[in-house]
Amino acid sequence: MVIVPRWSGHAGDDWYPWIRAQLSQDPGPSLQVDVVELPNPDAPVIEQCVAALQSALGTRAEALRSTLLVGHSVGCQALLRYLAELRAGDVGVGADNERAAGPEHLLCIAGWWAVDEPWPSIRPWIDTSVALPSLQSNTAGGVTVLLSSDDPFTRDWRTNKATWEQRLDADVRVVQGGRHFNATQEPAVLQLLRERLT
Repeated sequence: MVIVPRWSGHAGDDWYPWIRAQLSQDPGPSLQVDVVELPNPDAPVIEQCVAALQSALGTRAEALRSTLLVGHSVGCQALLRYLAELRAGDVGVGADNERAAGPEHLLCIAGWWAVDEPWPSIRPWIDTSVALPSLQSNTAGGVTVLLSSDDPFTRDWRTNKATWEQRLDADVRVVQGGRHFNATQEPAVLQLLRERLT
């Protein structure tokens, strides 16, 4: 499992350490949980973030088949743009290619396509389009989005939910009072991860 943090986020922030600790106690095979921090996290740049993810995760879609990708806020956007640029392998050849390549599943926590009051360094993340056909192909394992009813950055959760559903046929869950999921413990995130890992 790979977690990509939020704006200004680091591996020791928010729920990331707690999630790692909780999942390490679960029965069954041990799960490797890595956090790939975005370069320049206080003002992340699309191209730099995609390059960092390519360096950490590779550039071939089929290499991610057993990987659960988890993005938090702008981390979701970074993963979307990374996935849209992945090269597909020889799909449809042999038993290992029964579905299109890409991650086992993509989880977007507090994901967004736009924010209510954008600041200058976030504008490119909103204004620069994503190659949806490629992204759709490389997320064939499915996309689940966890939103909050009172996220201070995207107050209109209904429109946000509809956008995820329309663009990626995402399974969108809405948590009452979850804000931007920045707490040190986020049970809704843990529940969703465990659901995807079983």
